[in-house]
Amino acid sequence: MFEKIRFTAARVVALPADARARGPALFVATGLPGEIHRVDSAGRGQRIHQTTDPHVRTLHAAGGEVWAGTSGSGLVLKVDSAGNVTTVFDSGKTEVTAIASGGN
Repeated sequence: MFEKIRFTAARVVALPADARARGPALFVATGLPGEIHRVDSAGRGQRIHQTTDPHVRTLHAAGGEVWAGTSGSGLVLKVDSAGNVTTVFDSGKTEVTAIASGGN
């Protein structure tokens, strides 16, 4: 059973799960501040990234990686299985609201 986890953010906006991301995990995107958190199967939460944008608007977890879309700069971030974060795309817009993947 998950323990009660408290976030200091004003908003929780996305909750994808991925069984291959360093073990089963639930990922949490927040706004104000824009952060990405990982909650393991024991219910322990850990912030894995804080953006300079005010919101992480969307998350997509697949294949051990987590993809995030931000609001403010409209960036797409990739968190690899080791927890390293890289900016992979600048949309030129103010926000990225959805991320999906296909079979390829």
